[in-house]
Amino acid sequence: DQIYHVDYTVSFQKDMKDADQQRFREEASAVMEDCIFLHTSSADAKANGFTKSVTMIATDDAQAMPAYIELFNDEGAVDWPEKGQAVINSNMAKNMGLSVGDTLSVFDGDMREMQLEISGLCDNYVNSYLYLSQETYENSWGPMETNAALVLGAAGEDGEIEDPYSDSTIMLDARNVSAVSLTEDMR
Repeated sequence: DQIYHVDYTVSFQKDMKDADQQRFREEASAVMEDCIFLHTSSADAKANGFTKSVTMIATDDAQAMPAYIELFNDEGAVDWPEKGQAVINSNMAKNMGLSVGDTLSVFDGDMREMQLEISGLCDNYVNSYLYLSQETYENSWGPMETNAALVLGAAGEDGEIEDPYSDSTIMLDARNVSAVSLTEDMR
């Protein structure tokens, strides 16, 4: 089963407002099928005397996320978390002694705290991830910075991206882009 369905992760130099997002879509349209904009950052998750560094991913478009990142476990699909909730990966939960329904404290780089109820556990054996909604983020920490995009590359008739390295260079040349990571090898 694939967790990631994306071909590229794009990082931006600034908060991408609606006009900036539209400009990126236009500038990268020749090499991408679609994209979703989101917030990603590092945070510290604390519970039961354990602290774990996590990659936090927040979006305002939970309906579209399964096309990019599919949350699932042995029992099937895991729903995107609702207000005040988070989904974390199973290994992180096991290492921290957490279960669905437990509360997790999350701290950003400024030591602002967010209390989250764990609504689901998902498989991901690569890193420790914490998924939440934009509403949850903003209720605790204020306006969310849209600083990344997950991109589905434009595939040829054979379903493959002809030259992903060249395509990533085209995206890197778009306004406000600071980095492009080729993620097709993580799928």
